[in-house]
Amino acid sequence: MGMSQTTTTPWNVNGNHISNPNTGGVGIGTNSPLGKLDVRGLFNLDRPVGLLDNLSAIGIPVGNHLAFAPSNMSASNNSFLLFTFPNNNTFRMGTAYDGHLGVGTYRDLQFGRYDDPYVTIKDGGNVGIGVTNPDAKLHIEGSIKLMGSNALEYFVSSYGDGFGHKIYGVDATNGRTDIRIAARKNTATWTDIVTFIGDGRVGIGTMEPGDYKLAVNGKVVAKEIKVKDGTPWPDYVFSRDYNLMSLTELEAFIKKNNHLPNIPSAQEVKEKEGIELGVMNAKLLEKIEEMTLHIINMNKEIQSLKKEVKDLSAPDKVSPKQ
Repeated sequence: MGMSQTTTTPWNVNGNHISNPNTGGVGIGTNSPLGKLDVRGLFNLDRPVGLLDNLSAIGIPVGNHLAFAPSNMSASNNSFLLFTFPNNNTFRMGTAYDGHLGVGTYRDLQFGRYDDPYVTIKDGGNVGIGVTNPDAKLHIEGSIKLMGSNALEYFVSSYGDGFGHKIYGVDATNGRTDIRIAARKNTATWTDIVTFIGDGRVGIGTMEPGDYKLAVNGKVVAKEIKVKDGTPWPDYVFSRDYNLMSLTELEAFIKKNNHLPNIPSAQEVKEKEGIELGVMNAKLLEKIEEMTLHIINMNKEIQSLKKEVKDLSAPDKVSPKQ
């Protein structure tokens, strides 16, 4: 007895369109498609005339990744993903045929125009922007623009969390913008060390340098300090018309004012929150030069007195004994 068979037509043709009403998948190169369309191997897509590489193909191998590669891929023919726009303006990203990054046999991962890479990622993790051979984790050839407060933070320490440094920006009061360097030592709290203010003032150990270009809240040590200002150097003390105060006048002044003439008092120093180094050095030298003149005058008086004593002690000046 013969068996009846049911014949179905899986494909429907409607003009230039073809469709399949089945709810299953379509397999090309496989009898067990894993999705609506499962292609095992390479397939070609029609491409615009503007594409520069007519051998390009899209490969979807078995696995969990999508691969883009030229159909004649080899060690000397590296892969890249190319987007072509009108007038042959292009964007690409690519790597070596075996997936490695680097130089020589292993190529770089690059983003940019067809033959003009903008960003390069090297094997090992170095990233270059505007440079194709970065020698640091981030190597930028060109200017950088950062927006907003806390725009740049940098902290690193081999001691782990609680240590390190950071650089950050902050919008201070009255329209002032600062760049600050902060640090921490075995604590979660950052301490500002240096503050750079937008108008060029710098504070070390303080965020408020006042009217000074550099303000330091702490001790400073240096091999050499040079002060340049318009304070006259007190050579005028040695001029003939200089009015040198007598020691008697000086004593009276000190008794009345409790400080030297032309030298600020302790109260004045406190009110002015310090002294000007160049001005104070000049004033101190003025006192030294005045002291030198007094010593010279005193020496003249001593020599004169010694001569008088010597003259009085001469034999012809001594009265005969009675």
